[in-house]
Amino acid sequence: MGRLPLLSVLVAAATGCAPNGWIRTQHGSDRIRTAFHIATDMYGSPATAVVISNSHFPCALPSQPDPDAITAAERDYYLAWNREGSVVMAFVLFTWDDASWDGSYPVSEAASPYGLDEVEPRVALAAYRAVWEAEVSEEDGLYREYVPVVEQQVIPVESPGNVDIQVEDDALTGRFSLDSLDVSGTFSTKPCPSGSGNLLDYLDLFGAGLPDGREDSGNPYLEVDSP
Repeated sequence: MGRLPLLSVLVAAATGCAPNGWIRTQHGSDRIRTAFHIATDMYGSPATAVVISNSHFPCALPSQPDPDAITAAERDYYLAWNREGSVVMAFVLFTWDDASWDGSYPVSEAASPYGLDEVEPRVALAAYRAVWEAEVSEEDGLYREYVPVVEQQVIPVESPGNVDIQVEDDALTGRFSLDSLDVSGTFSTKPCPSGSGNLLDYLDLFGAGLPDGREDSGNPYLEVDSP
């Protein structure tokens, strides 16, 4: 993994804000600003999803019917999905029976809980989206809209790759490498509140047709009204 940018390290130290991790792509390194994990279900089996990004967004829509709060959250999701330089990633972690969550998870485009055993007790499904160039437009100088021009979306990410996980209290710390994309990094996540598993459906990180049909549904914000 590449050396972390010295300026970013100094800024984090000066502000007392410890980063949630770092991500390295072919375009350079950046700090992770959103990192959480969610108890979810895939293929009819319990799993843990890890969501990380260099953009800021909440781990779930507000539970209270506050239109302003919901609009603000949707705006954060919209920016994370469309602004230039934004990277959003997700890993769904599967384990065999009572195997410990600590350990190494090989990344596979065919990952599922089926076929795991004592010899290979863990596997991970990965999704990756990055916007490398976006156009910005304004309406009356008040509204800014981002339209991706150069983007990279790989769902699911092909092997080889790996995610190493260590459980520390309620946090998951780890590092990852996606060799097929030349992407790697580290993360430290906190749990999302219970009932927030709908985030994966909202972001649609694995597509409406996944995992059964494995068809990419495209940008989820085509179905979300812009604030």
